[in-house]
Amino acid sequence: MARNESIAESPVDTRDHSAAPVPLDAAFEARWAAWHARGVAPERAVCRKFLILAPVLAIIAAIVYAILRR
Repeated sequence: MARNESIAESPVDTRDHSAAPVPLDAAFEARWAAWHARGVAPERAVCRKFLILAPVLAIIAAIVYAILRR
């Protein structure tokens, strides 16, 4: 069986030195918390509506099924 070896020299250091370090934004956490807080209230409202609507739709579906099954 033939061996498949490269004769090219491999780099000693494999880290990417061309990437500049990303500066940390001090206000990022505050912006993230504000964005998250804006989304929490609508999400809770949708969950509340679903918790009310799902059982009602299940009851309606059961009644329609019972009527059509006859």
